[in-house]
Amino acid sequence: MFVGEWDKKGDLVYKINCDLNRVIAWVNNNELMLNEEKTKILVFGTTNNLRKYERLDVKIKDLIIQECESIKCLGLILEGNLKWDKQIESVVRKCFADIGGIYKIKEYLIIQTRKLIMEALVALLLEYMIVIWEETTVWNKKKIEKVLRSMARLVTGKGKYDPIANEMTELGWFPNSKSVIRV
Repeated sequence: MFVGEWDKKGDLVYKINCDLNRVIAWVNNNELMLNEEKTKILVFGTTNNLRKYERLDVKIKDLIIQECESIKCLGLILEGNLKWDKQIESVVRKCFADIGGIYKIKEYLIIQTRKLIMEALVALLLEYMIVIWEETTVWNKKKIEKVLRSMARLVTGKGKYDPIANEMTELGWFPNSKSVIRV
């Protein structure tokens, strides 16, 4: 990770290239391989700053490193603007896929089993790296709350338009805390 001022772009690119050369030397000394084609660069900044930004010409062995808008690292999708839209979208999509699968067999499961399955499959997806992406937009938080409401409806057997807030409290599922499931 590099921190620098954009008005000193030449110095910033020089420092990044020097550090990359040190990384390559370390990799070679430790008999490892660096896949230059999979190496990417991600620039962080505010949305306005990213609009103004010009491309960096960072190289590894005369190969220009490709810039990207987001990178997936350990299951977390990092975006340059740190709004977490892609991360939330990915998590919500996976959650609804799991919820949809359980809906098909819910009539064969008792409430306690449904709750256990929801907490094991869906809640863990929601909670993975929540401490990193919890400071997201209100819009993204509403998407997470929608997942929790769908989980509660599946477990309790409530309909799509039935109120569910009391049941969510009884289940111990809270959309506005650092942990969506109370242990």
